[in-house]
Amino acid sequence: MRARAGYAADRTLFYVTGGLAFADAEHTWDDGSFFVDPFDLPPEKVDLDFGWVIGAGVEHAWTDNWLVRIEGLYFDLGSEDGEASFNNGQFTETDTFEVDQEIWVGRIAVSYKFN
Repeated sequence: MRARAGYAADRTLFYVTGGLAFADAEHTWDDGSFFVDPFDLPPEKVDLDFGWVIGAGVEHAWTDNWLVRIEGLYFDLGSEDGEASFNNGQFTETDTFEVDQEIWVGRIAVSYKFN
């Protein structure tokens, strides 16, 4: 959900945009061990669902019906810390990790406007 504001010069709109970002992002972490060993930690799951987006772009009306848009967007869906632990009575291992969800998106769009 974004709003945009800008400056129109003849048939071209230069704009900035920003708003809220929603995503169903699921990250599963594992320690990467290929062998069963006393330090093979169970996978941990981290969900990140809400953040913000900001960007800028240019939209040009080639004709009264055809429009072309180029824009760049930056999404930040936040970060979350996690911890995975293993203890079998003889060995103990605890790993901490951080998931930082940042996304850069570049888009080119062609639109047709019905009158």
